[in-house]
Amino acid sequence: MATELKLRRDVTGDIDAMTPAEGEPIYDTTTKRLRLGDGSTVGGTAMALNSETATGSVTARTMALRFADVINVKDFGAVGDGVADDTSEIQAALDHCRDDAAGSAAVFVPPGDYLISSALIIYSDCRIYGVGKASGRSSRIFATTDITLLKTPGASGVVYFGVTIEGLNLDRSTIATTTTPHVEIINPQFGSIRDCYVLGSSSMASTDISGLLVRNNGVTWAGTWNFHVSSTAFNMAGIKIDNVTDMVITHSDIWGGKLAATIEIIDGASAYIAFNDIICGVTQGGVYIHESVAARNSFIDIIGNDFTTDPAQSETTGVGVDSSDNNRLLITNNQFTGIEEEGIKLSQVFGATITNNMFSTCNSGDNSKADILLTAVSSTELDTIISGNFHVNVTAISNEGAVVLLTNGGAVPNFVTITNNIIRTPSFYASPVYDISSGGNNVQVHGNQPSGIHQAFLSAGGTSIVIHSGDGINQTAVVTLTAEALTVGSSASLGVGLNICNVPPGNVTIHSSFIDVALSGVSTTNDTPEVGLGTVQASGAVSTLTSTQDDIMAGVAMADTNGTAYINSVATLVNRLTGDGHAIWLNFADAWGANADAVAAITGTVRINYTFNEA
Repeated sequence: MATELKLRRDVTGDIDAMTPAEGEPIYDTTTKRLRLGDGSTVGGTAMALNSETATGSVTARTMALRFADVINVKDFGAVGDGVADDTSEIQAALDHCRDDAAGSAAVFVPPGDYLISSALIIYSDCRIYGVGKASGRSSRIFATTDITLLKTPGASGVVYFGVTIEGLNLDRSTIATTTTPHVEIINPQFGSIRDCYVLGSSSMASTDISGLLVRNNGVTWAGTWNFHVSSTAFNMAGIKIDNVTDMVITHSDIWGGKLAATIEIIDGASAYIAFNDIICGVTQGGVYIHESVAARNSFIDIIGNDFTTDPAQSETTGVGVDSSDNNRLLITNNQFTGIEEEGIKLSQVFGATITNNMFSTCNSGDNSKADILLTAVSSTELDTIISGNFHVNVTAISNEGAVVLLTNGGAVPNFVTITNNIIRTPSFYASPVYDISSGGNNVQVHGNQPSGIHQAFLSAGGTSIVIHSGDGINQTAVVTLTAEALTVGSSASLGVGLNICNVPPGNVTIHSSFIDVALSGVSTTNDTPEVGLGTVQASGAVSTLTSTQDDIMAGVAMADTNGTAYINSVATLVNRLTGDGHAIWLNFADAWGANADAVAAITGTVRINYTFNEA
């Protein structure tokens, strides 16, 4: 049967006093909506227009329900013409996202230029997104005064979950001086900013604040975490992380402009910074890590980034670390190109690994700088591995700096291994490749190429420095000891030993060795201990060295313990070593006299010549 349309013409009246017939449409002039009669309901019922079943689906839905899936800022009155102030309209959309718990959690910003005059507040479980920075169009939110564009409420002790900012062009390029960030995320958990374009001003100063600030406000440390930054371009804008853990920054272009640091981490733990293009900040570098509370910065990975320098800036560093306790820092597979000063500058670090990085034309702005600088301030800074890096100096400069420089900032670096690095320098490179002149304790240098060009420059400073050099088959280990402490006996026979170095694993023949050491600081200076080199530490109540305690160099009695050097050289095959690793011990044994102070000091040099053999 054909559909019958019933329509009462030229009839008006109070809708609450009218009962339209079944199928009769009426128009409500107050709500401006059509209603449909059923023959019994006063005023009829509001019509659900255009209920349709989408292709491939099974449930019909009205257009009203479909529109409710996405909160569109233009549905709340935003204009986006670059002239009208859209602050209250966009905020109304964000407030609706917060209040409608059963509805959409996404606020859409269509292409346009949205001027705002105060910060937009974004709440937990809310996503604000646009179309990205497509050619000729973008979802641009901008301001002409020094305000934050987007921020979480920031109440003390309150955590904000799932805040997501995506596909927006956040623009403050016309503001000369900025004291607030573009985006401020306070107390986040599981949030992100991705596929955005953050634009600051080229007129900014190094003290300005620009870009993204993620910080803690009144939440227990490690209670704010897991905020991700990805595929976002920061132009004249940076990233600052303050007391937030588990930060991830990946696949982004970050140009700090005149900011002091491009990425700054304060009291952060478990940060992952990977596969970004980073143009370094003016004074503190591309990534600058420091702390305001001790023992906060830990487990920070800097992987696969490309660090370069803004040609208009100077005094830049690639990665800078300066705090009282940075634990487990990994810097690997990065490229540092044209950095004005140090590529990597570490101070007060415990457990750093610097491996497989490329340094090209670094310290070009200051020839006294190094590709890698390690400075110790306290004796707790130890266990640094510098391995597998590739250093290239292609500019025609007479570089006064070193490729790797260890310095004393109140203490000496402890337990540093510099191994398997490759250095390509011009023939007129006039400085040491490794400079340990101002201090190093238990430093080992071996397996680097080339090994013969200014391999290292050593002088007093530190207690034990080990340099391995050679052609990869025939090697020499040189151990420099400066007042190395050794506890000796008192009125008793005792064997004692010091692990002065480790020969790399494999089949090794030690074919000659040389000792020139002095023992001092013992109260009874007429002791004449036996000294030798062995593969096992001397111990126990012995007055002479035996067996593996002197199987590299046979024990010989020293003249005294008042600082007179004893020299011994062996030029015959002594020992063939096999296995995973070979500890070399400088051993002493004596029937020690009565010593009020039983701590001796060893000063001098030990040289061991060894060869790698075929298995």
